[in-house]
Amino acid sequence: MRGAAVQALYAVSFDIRSAQEQSGRVYESLRGHLADWLGHHGRIPAPSVTELDRDGRAVLVGKFPGHGDRTVSWTVAGDELTRALRMTIHQPLSTGPAQFVTRVTVSQSDEGGGGLRIVMGREIPDGWIAPVQDPQLKRPNLLRAVLGDQGLEVRVLSQLAMGRYERIREESHADVLLNVLALRTRLPILLIHPRDQAGWSAAADASGQLAGLSQVVTLNYVTAQAVRRAHEQVAVPSGGARLGLARPRPGTPRSLA
Repeated sequence: MRGAAVQALYAVSFDIRSAQEQSGRVYESLRGHLADWLGHHGRIPAPSVTELDRDGRAVLVGKFPGHGDRTVSWTVAGDELTRALRMTIHQPLSTGPAQFVTRVTVSQSDEGGGGLRIVMGREIPDGWIAPVQDPQLKRPNLLRAVLGDQGLEVRVLSQLAMGRYERIREESHADVLLNVLALRTRLPILLIHPRDQAGWSAAADASGQLAGLSQVVTLNYVTAQAVRRAHEQVAVPSGGARLGLARPRPGTPRSLA
């Protein structure tokens, strides 16, 4: 008999510091956002911030019609300088016996900063793996709240994560973008050339859903042409999009392995 298989679908990790240089604020803020998210901002009964100070377990009603109750368990480790709150949320799927699993880790370092890690996947009792077909199961709004907290500075690979796209509208700014595209230690960059409201909506949705996985920038005709001249491989079609991976700028010497 086979045990349950876990199909990982989404994983992001962030380094977080206080924007006001307030030691200890990061962990407290993240824990507060976690409690708000669990309780759907007071709409359903959920563990309080105080209860998240110690190990626990709870059953929460589903947020959406047709979704079953969520089973939540968490453990706390560390001291006043280094702490970690690890939470696992199991939610049954409406299409079968599988469980959707979300794991959240909130941590505090001895330097006053902290971290947030979110892993989402599916636990399948029979071991068979197939796509998840549930439109409600997206990036957790916990991440939206953290990215929107102006008291926190959120980074991935030393790059600011904001959950919104950046407009590249001038050729001088395109030159900066080309330098960034040449870096190898960065997130992928999704380049979008919107031509209508649908394109702008797609950019906004992508920047939110891909936070921590990819940066999103929008181009206009001038900046799209600047990228095309430098990197034909990542030329963005009018009204379209392309994922930009690390590419040396023309004339940049290649290192030999």
